[in-house]
Amino acid sequence: RSLRCSLVGCRAADSYGGTLVLGEGSVSCFLEDFQSWLGGSTLPTGEEFFRKLLEFRRSTEPSSQQKEVAGADWERQIGFIDGSLKYVSVTFRSTMPSIEPLSSGREVRDLIEGF
Repeated sequence: RSLRCSLVGCRAADSYGGTLVLGEGSVSCFLEDFQSWLGGSTLPTGEEFFRKLLEFRRSTEPSSQQKEVAGADWERQIGFIDGSLKYVSVTFRSTMPSIEPLSSGREVRDLIEGF
């Protein structure tokens, strides 16, 4: 996975041909793993989706590479509160410098959210 970026906050991307690189195992998307856990089938809908997602969260863990590289943790990323799904998140590690000023980092965040 990669994203073309010419923003100031992506200056490290110059080493990668102007591309923010999200390398193998550096993205932790629970939906992709959830779908694999379901056998690659279409995701359920409605109450069945929430029931199966809660079962997935309780019975599986991200891969060790996802944990190490992207900081994956289903309990933090799939937020059930009092039995209801309240939030989800996708974590990743990119080639953006880890110490980036807020002003230029915000632009990169906005670009990634649109991706």
